[in-house]
Amino acid sequence: ADVLERLPAGGPATQAGWAAVDAHERLSDWARANQTAARLLQKSPPTNPDYLRLLHQRMADNFSRLGQKLAAVESWQK
Repeated sequence: ADVLERLPAGGPATQAGWAAVDAHERLSDWARANQTAARLLQKSPPTNPDYLRLLHQRMADNFSRLGQKLAAVESWQK
């Protein structure tokens, strides 16, 4: 996520954000993965609609794992 903050918005920042979300999920750090995904959405969201939907789906799954059902439903609806 630190790399995401240092990069200008665009392709490299989006790729760095995805890599950070992947890394946090591999460590089962769902909250940190969602924090990084939220920063990614603010700074440099995926331009491909399929990837944007996938990012929201991953966030919803992470919220669900954390027991945050309302947040999960809101993410699934995006």
